[in-house]
Amino acid sequence: MTNNSVSRGIVDCCMRVLLVEPPFHRFMGFYRHYYPLGLAYIASTLAKHNHVVEILDAEHDRKCRSLSYLQTSEEYFKYLDAINDSDHSVWSEIQREISRFEPDLVGISALSVKTPSALRIASLCHLGSRKIPVVVGGEHPTARPEDFLRDNNVSFLVRGEGERTILELVETLKRGGRLENIDGLSFKTNGEVIHNKNRPLVENLDSLPFPARNFLSNKETYRPVDFGLIMGSRGCPYRCSFCPNQNLWGRRVRYRLTSNIIDEIKSVQETYSTQYFSFRDYSFSTDNKRTIDLCRKIRQEKLDIQWECTTRPDLITEETVSLMKDAGCTTIRVGIESGSDRILVEIKKDLSIKQIKEASRILNRHNIYWAAYFMFGLPSETKEDIKKTFTLIDEIDPPFVSMARYTPEPGSELYETLVRKGRVCENEVDWGQWSNQWLENAFTERISREEFREIIQDVARHVDEHNKRHSPNKVHPLLKFD
Repeated sequence: MTNNSVSRGIVDCCMRVLLVEPPFHRFMGFYRHYYPLGLAYIASTLAKHNHVVEILDAEHDRKCRSLSYLQTSEEYFKYLDAINDSDHSVWSEIQREISRFEPDLVGISALSVKTPSALRIASLCHLGSRKIPVVVGGEHPTARPEDFLRDNNVSFLVRGEGERTILELVETLKRGGRLENIDGLSFKTNGEVIHNKNRPLVENLDSLPFPARNFLSNKETYRPVDFGLIMGSRGCPYRCSFCPNQNLWGRRVRYRLTSNIIDEIKSVQETYSTQYFSFRDYSFSTDNKRTIDLCRKIRQEKLDIQWECTTRPDLITEETVSLMKDAGCTTIRVGIESGSDRILVEIKKDLSIKQIKEASRILNRHNIYWAAYFMFGLPSETKEDIKKTFTLIDEIDPPFVSMARYTPEPGSELYETLVRKGRVCENEVDWGQWSNQWLENAFTERISREEFREIIQDVARHVDEHNKRHSPNKVHPLLKFD
């Protein structure tokens, strides 16, 4: 690079780009449902401009199966061992795919816990004497770009939404343009890290092509249900202090047209015979009128599908649940977090126990399968708060309880608070352990680490027993394997 310009000598009309989802759960034997949605959006954007793209989902392994929280935690050491084992078969597999595809650029997506996995992949990006440029993006790189740019194997970093930034990067690499003109890009030149200005969010989500599921390598090894991941909006208007998503998507919600969503469902149905769809909007029913409109369009189009979504208790009403169920919704995932009013206030959930109980009554009354999501180990949580959470679980009696052990996510308000208090020492963090399944972490200020470890194991057993008692007669579509 000279004068912040790129002159790699790429003269072809297109570039070959390999997009990689790093492995994590795969090492533990856990089947990661779905495909990497973010990479698929980037792939479709690049392909629209005639670049050759492939998605390597290194998290995917057809031999894996769904595991309980305790089972995953017990197998967690396998991930940590694999990170330090350069001869592990998974890294060899990724190396072979890089050599086979011969990319001009490798793009890697990274959550916090996948940081060491992503960096291991970056170290594999060599073809003989040629070092392939590597770009990383996602939640963690957006919040902490320095964790990647200080690595010699990473050339570029995308902050925020990636579709247009990576497209401009690829076009700039192709024609030898100036990197500092690319909004949302960070890069190194002459040993100096340059952070370009932030890129505005994509205003018209319908302008983006549908995620390119067809560019997945080994796509024949996925189940039809794995292709059903779909996102109808970006952003979340709520202010939960534990959530980093507003750092990536913002708090203003941008919506796709319901007709655009219907077209994607039809396309996936026709191509992959998918009958079950998972909406991954952060709060699916934030706009009640839009939710009603989507449900009515699904009925009008006579789409023979089942689907699930994620929402909040205060967005659940008799009308919307009735319409959603009538339109094929069979599972609703509900973020509750705690049974303690004090904790709910502290994490800025803007939710009351009264609202949670009313939502549970509506869901149970409509006999719809729903999962209640709870978080344990928040910084100020006490044993009494945990007891209140279990009292609430017993009272609302959800068909399924999902538990998470609190882990502070970079980019969230609560993470920054813990850094200021000295509870998180950023320079000493082992990101490979930064997961709610790693039992050694504890961020509780009023419960000792040793005591909390025992508590969380009891919590996991309690949750597993609850879910076994409420196990439905038929297997959930996401848990069906041939």
